[in-house]
Amino acid sequence: MNNLASKQCFAQPKSIAIDQTIVQTTTVINPKLLSFFVEEFMIPEKDVKKMIFMISPAMDFGDKDIARTYPGGRYYVVAPSSKAQKS
Repeated sequence: MNNLASKQCFAQPKSIAIDQTIVQTTTVINPKLLSFFVEEFMIPEKDVKKMIFMISPAMDFGDKDIARTYPGGRYYVVAPSSKAQKS
């Protein structure tokens, strides 16, 4: 690990490191977009009011990204189609 990205905590074993990775997120609250993404990603929840996408730092919106739904609070690994990427 990079010395700038992690450091050992006081009184912690040397096998524990704190990583301060920054994760980009996008929050969707628009009902039409939520409906589209719920259908597109085959999310089995009925009442999604908000969805937060955690975007992989290595790429733009794509597979290996994670979506979290609210109020359910469940996590889903998404594989967006080209149609979803344009939305």
